[in-house]
Amino acid sequence: MAFAVRWNRRHDTDLTAIMQGRWMSAARKLRHRDLLKAALGQAILASRFRNARRLLLISPELLRANPEAHREYALALFHTVGPQAAVPELTMLREHSDIRNLLLAARLAAPTSVRSGSVTLRDSSPAALPVVDIRVNELPPAAFIVDTGAANTLLSRRFASANQLPVTDGEPDPVPLRNRPPFALCRVASLALGGIRIASALLNVAELPPQIEAAGLFSPFSAFREYWWELDFPRNTLHLLRTGEQSRIPYRQWDRTSLYHDGGNVFVNAWLNGRHCGMFLLDTGAGANIITPEFAQAAGIPLAKWDIRTVDIQGSAQVGDAGVQVLTVGNPDASDEPPSRIYISPYALDSRDLAPIQCAGFVGMPWFRRRRILIPPDQKHMYFTQEPEAIPAG
Repeated sequence: MAFAVRWNRRHDTDLTAIMQGRWMSAARKLRHRDLLKAALGQAILASRFRNARRLLLISPELLRANPEAHREYALALFHTVGPQAAVPELTMLREHSDIRNLLLAARLAAPTSVRSGSVTLRDSSPAALPVVDIRVNELPPAAFIVDTGAANTLLSRRFASANQLPVTDGEPDPVPLRNRPPFALCRVASLALGGIRIASALLNVAELPPQIEAAGLFSPFSAFREYWWELDFPRNTLHLLRTGEQSRIPYRQWDRTSLYHDGGNVFVNAWLNGRHCGMFLLDTGAGANIITPEFAQAAGIPLAKWDIRTVDIQGSAQVGDAGVQVLTVGNPDASDEPPSRIYISPYALDSRDLAPIQCAGFVGMPWFRRRRILIPPDQKHMYFTQEPEAIPAG
């Protein structure tokens, strides 16, 4: 039986608990809800924790009774289990252009194979973002920004056109967002990053801002799913590890924090000045640590003078200066976290999503610079450690 009224995120306490990352509270409440509401909540929670097994145990018949719940379930399958697993549900929802775009992605996707190795990182300008040189289809190496905040690896449309790479354009999305470019795809035969090789990759295609001089964005969370990988910023290296190779890294002695997933984006709990907690996007594509206006207001930080700056791969935008603050990931009592200048910038939500993670900001490069981070194949946790001094990038 479908709901009589459209869900309202602002007045649904169960969905609000999920949006705010109050997982235990949401799980307890959902046990006492009607079957449809409980199934929806369990589907969203399974996708947040990247739990494919739990998601596949949910009865789709219940969720098909309501179009909004059905859409959430289909998206959860797409991002958690994989595009092919989502095709039956997406097909039932294909009257929507954004769903037809996902069906296009599922149709163009092909099995990918990956070979382990390492590649050197270097800085880009003006935002000092990490860059790797990638050979696309044996073309000459081109600079790609390593962007943990990107849901998928992306080619700039200029690079694709200059090298006559085939681009398949999707349909316009009726809900445009600043951080979501028009949908377009390009399937390439290979990507080579130093000693790392990726065979048969489906990439997004979009225009990059003129200030970002790169051929594209490289998403390690997407490209290295089901593998151990490490970003070692003090040594300016990205490693894709062979099976068992992670045992040579003393990561069990490192800090550990949970990862939460939302539509291909990866979030962590972070603390501002050890007092104010929120869900932050892990984003090496941000040249600064950033908080949203809503989080700044909740933390009692006045909205200071706004200016035009380039602080992430979105290019020049109006941002506020929140002053020098301490942003800590995981443990709020960490005493060795150096302060850094924090900027204020909005984060756009898709109005069609019932319970998107309520993003408080972006963990950007000032946090990553002195760190090694290690991601396991299930991407449920991040291990990280801090070293006293970074080696200058080449």
